[in-house]
Amino acid sequence: MGFWGKYLLRETAAPENPLLEEIRATVNQINSARIWFESESDEDLIEACVFQLEALEARYRYLLRMAKSSGLRCDAITGEVNEKSAVTRCDDEPALSPLL
Repeated sequence: MGFWGKYLLRETAAPENPLLEEIRATVNQINSARIWFESESDEDLIEACVFQLEALEARYRYLLRMAKSSGLRCDAITGEVNEKSAVTRCDDEPALSPLL
C-alpha cells in the first residue's frame, strides 16, 4: 500500500473531476486484482491475474499522463484538485491503497 495513495485518491478530494474519478476507479480495480492474484492457486487463473494487472497498470499510467497533459493538479496531502498546481504523485508506479 502506497503512503501517498490514500491522500491523492481519497474520497474527500474536491471538487470532483471525471478524470480523477476514473483514476480512483482504476486504482480500486488494481487493488482488487492484486488481492485476487495473491489468493489464487490455479496456474491458468494466476496468468489471467497477471494479464489483468498489466492492463490495469497501463491504463493507470495513461490516465496519469492525461491528467498531467490536461493540467489537472492534485495536492497529495490535502486532496485539493485545481488546474494550476502540479499533480504531486505522477510517476509510472501506481500509488495503491484502499480508499478510506
